[in-house]
This record gives sequence, C-alpha cells and structure tokens, in this order.
Amino acid sequence: MLSRALEPILNDAFRNATSEPHEFITVEHLLLGLLMQEASDEILKATGADIDELRCALVTHIDATVPKLPDVADRETGPTLGFQRVYNGLYSMSKDRAAKRLAGVVCSSQSSATKIVKLFPFSMSKALPAKVA
Repeated sequence: MLSRALEPILNDAFRNATSEPHEFITVEHLLLGLLMQEASDEILKATGADIDELRCALVTHIDATVPKLPDVADRETGPTLGFQRVYNGLYSMSKDRAAKRLAGVVCSSQSSATKIVKLFPFSMSKALPAKVA
C-alpha cells in the first residue's frame, strides 16, 4: 500500500508529466512533485536552498530533455526505468522510511535530478536536529 504522504508527490509528478504532455515521467518529475509539497519547502528552505531557482532548473531541464508526445499520439505518458525503480522501492514502505528513501534516491542516484540538486549549495545539517546531523 502506498503511503499517504507519498500520494500527493506522485500525483503532482504525474500531473506535471501529463500536462505537457511528456512522453515519459522521470525521476526529475518526481523531484519536482516533492518540491511542490509544503513540508518539503520548509525543510529545503531551512537548508539554505533556493526552492524557486531549483524548481526553475528542473522545469528547464525536463523541457529540454524529455520528449513530448505528438498531438496525434495514441499512447500515454509512461514511466522511465529510473522512475519505476524509485516507485517500486517506495510502494510498500512505511511513511517515514519511504520519505527518507525518496530523498536518498534523488540525492544519491546518477539521475539528472541529482546533478541539478548538486548545483544548488545547501546543507541538510541545517535542517536536522543536532543529534541527527
């Protein structure tokens, strides 16, 4: 069963991908969906991240690299292998584990999302309690 906390993230990612309409839903769409959540905004702002600039960089990257479906396409937006791996890994996890796993995948994978995040200087230790950091 999918965690309630992850449903809005996945819904936003899917909505972003299909509204263009992009041929694929990617890890970058997933990160964009994560950034659209209020709780994520608060956490990332506490790290010193510029959320608007990060969102803009993601949208620019997605628009430049993810093909759009032709107007006469008889198919729908489909997931990339990277997106499927992340989704399958999150599906049966608890809310807390899934949220940590999602952040870990986005920040440690070899995806373009990771490369974009690394362009923005911020420190997770600023957002974590002292005993966790």
